[in-house]
Amino acid sequence: MAKKTIEKIKCTCCGKEQRLSEYYKSASKMYTNNNEKIPICKSCMKDRYTQLLNYYNGDAKLSLKHLCLNLDIFFFEKLFIECSAKDDVDMIGEYMRLLSRKETKDKTSVDNLMIDESENKKIAIGNELVDEEIIDFWGEGYSSKEYIRLEKKYKKYTKHYPSESLQEQEIIKSLCELEIMKENCRLSGDKNGYDKVNTQIRKSMDDLNVLPSKMQKYGEDKNITIGKLIETIEKEEPIPDIHPEFEDIDKIKWMLDRYFINPFKKVFGLDDNLSYEDVENDTYEDSKK
Repeated sequence: MAKKTIEKIKCTCCGKEQRLSEYYKSASKMYTNNNEKIPICKSCMKDRYTQLLNYYNGDAKLSLKHLCLNLDIFFFEKLFIECSAKDDVDMIGEYMRLLSRKETKDKTSVDNLMIDESENKKIAIGNELVDEEIIDFWGEGYSSKEYIRLEKKYKKYTKHYPSESLQEQEIIKSLCELEIMKENCRLSGDKNGYDKVNTQIRKSMDDLNVLPSKMQKYGEDKNITIGKLIETIEKEEPIPDIHPEFEDIDKIKWMLDRYFINPFKKVFGLDDNLSYEDVENDTYEDSKK
């Protein structure tokens, strides 16, 4: 006996019995007894979405996600962005229409990962999604591709060049931004702008001490001798004065004064104020005069 085809379904929300065309199709096993149709009519689903918009203060993404979870519908952010880009669109109607594509038609809310929004918040730029943290770091105004290039360049610079201090990190960040400007000047044919940016890049690299002429100070010149390297460091990066706290950290001076200088002062009747520094600096004879 042939299975009886259901011609109409009663909406569980408004209670009206309506044709199948008034209901959206679903891949959820929850609705197998309703010809795989969500038993809430299109009009009631739209009303529910409007209620959620009011609840979420106009946040269309959260409203749609909430509705999808309620009705076991797959939420696909890419489709949401595609719908949002269209003017005066029926969000629910357009989203359900796009959801019928081959890549998503068999998915339900079970296929969605429950991710904390605060840990993985993304912002739509064009047709792409970019982590909010990346936008906060580089600032607004870049395209999604530029954000990707900036991140790659930053990782490359921090891997190969000094990046421990905040100042060094800021220089590297500036270098990455200049590299993007340089590429844009090249693509647009702006030779003057290209040359100016190149000069700025060189200055930033100089600040970071990564120019070839500066790399010798890090001992990366294979032909430089140890003596020459020490001379270079003494001239360009001399050791600062020792902090008083570290003047006699190993107690050598204290031991010399106690076990050598002071006993000799008593034996020879020397000045009580004579210290190890006096002997070392040959000021003993002057002190006798």
